[in-house]
Amino acid sequence: MIAGATLILGPLFSAVIAGILLLIFSTLMGGEAKFKQVYAVMAHSGVVSTVAALLGAGLIMLGAQPTGANPPGANLGIFVPMLEETSFVTQFLSAIDLVLIWWLVTLSIGLAVLYKRRTGGIAFTLLCVYVLIALLRGYAGSRS
Repeated sequence: MIAGATLILGPLFSAVIAGILLLIFSTLMGGEAKFKQVYAVMAHSGVVSTVAALLGAGLIMLGAQPTGANPPGANLGIFVPMLEETSFVTQFLSAIDLVLIWWLVTLSIGLAVLYKRRTGGIAFTLLCVYVLIALLRGYAGSRS
């Protein structure tokens, strides 16, 4: 069931993100890429998340426990085991996944090549949006 949902929802999720990125870069920034090019960048950067999923599945098979709502993996919440699980700092750090940061940087490199922009600016913007989402997730997790 989960494998089937992944095979259907993975490409659909990638297509939605590719559409959003195409909208942002083409209309707001004057780029001239096509949807299939942005989708190809999404698909190729998605290899990183596939490797992370395989790593997480392996850790679960070895008996690793999830950290909160997150599957076992490379989030920063593991560095603060002395804090309560519902604290803001723990929730915020648990929302920051190093594999997702790796994926964002890989995506930024592809978008920079595609739109002939600097990688640093794109990566900085995507990482700032990610940290903002992590802050909101940390706040919401600490309130419940």
